[in-house]
Amino acid sequence: MIETLPRYRTLDRSGPGLALIAEPDGRVMLWALTLRATKRYACSQCGAVSGWHYHPSLKRGKGGPRLCRPCVEDTPVEA
Repeated sequence: MIETLPRYRTLDRSGPGLALIAEPDGRVMLWALTLRATKRYACSQCGAVSGWHYHPSLKRGKGGPRLCRPCVEDTPVEA
């Protein structure tokens, strides 16, 4: 059985490397682009492996969801 990936929606890109993202559980948070790409992670949206990725606040702990740049920056901002 193929599992459907969770849907993250980009609501606003407030600046370079920042995006307001709605998560599947209903939370809306500001996510930031990594400053240094030292490790490669799989995107929570599409599964692509990338060094540069968006992540939520580090207060949520390490190992949280990550989104690749195309999933965040190449999607139209919802009104």
